[in-house]
Amino acid sequence: MSMTATEKATLLQTFADIGTDLKENEGITQDIQTRTGESLSNQAKRQVFAKYMTKLFADGDKDMVKRHMDCIDKAPTQRVMQGLKSDATLTKKIKIRTANNGLVRKGIATPAQVKQKDVYHVLNFPISKPVQLTAQERIQKDVTEYSISEDDFKAMTIKWFESV
Repeated sequence: MSMTATEKATLLQTFADIGTDLKENEGITQDIQTRTGESLSNQAKRQVFAKYMTKLFADGDKDMVKRHMDCIDKAPTQRVMQGLKSDATLTKKIKIRTANNGLVRKGIATPAQVKQKDVYHVLNFPISKPVQLTAQERIQKDVTEYSISEDDFKAMTIKWFESV
């Protein structure tokens, strides 16, 4: 789907308006997330946005680039971008960013994209399901995270599970 020059100009103004709101508001509001998601609801719009981000970066407005990226990274924005219901589980995240060799190794970006220094691309990142730990792995994780010694662990009063 290609866009007319007028549609692109309107979209660029929408991105600029969202950027202004991101700068002026304390945090990212639901309204900003919805507007961002709607403005990036198809591949053609995302390509225009990638060029917009490339220009922002080239102009030295790295703070605005970060604000836009933070907003796009939020789950509610992603759901609107992908046309999902508000309670749907995300299976991928669409990001507009520069490519690097790490992303090539993961199969997310291409070497040609990496060669385009400081150019933003539309990239799809798969979301894997969280790893399910066994009971022993969960306890070990907590022992390590909280630096619990063996003596401290033995001194704890633990309410044990009782089967019925």
